[in-house]
Amino acid sequence: MKIESLHIDGFGIWNDRTWAPLAPGLNVFFGPNETGKSTLMAFIRSILFGLDRRGQARRYEPLNGGTHGGWLDVTVDGRQIRIERKAGRHVRGAVTVYEGDSTGDDAALEKLLNGTTR
Repeated sequence: MKIESLHIDGFGIWNDRTWAPLAPGLNVFFGPNETGKSTLMAFIRSILFGLDRRGQARRYEPLNGGTHGGWLDVTVDGRQIRIERKAGRHVRGAVTVYEGDSTGDDAALEKLLNGTTR
């Protein structure tokens, strides 16, 4: 799986922010302490594996507005896929997997991740 781009609607300090397209190969995010590097990594984990429970520090509720969540555009075996997760009634948030005109849910994401769990 290769992350091509990502968009945060609202997650910790980040609000309505897109990084696209990411360069081929290794991408390095660097900066001074407290600029959001760990928050960005937590966002990617949350999109793939689910949001933490309300009230936990690792949940990263949006501090500057926006809907809690966002999306990753990824390439898997040459297929272009968007994984979107937003806070919802489900504890881990509502996930939608888009591939062309098809949409999927948690089961489709589980299949993409080959059964990987937190």
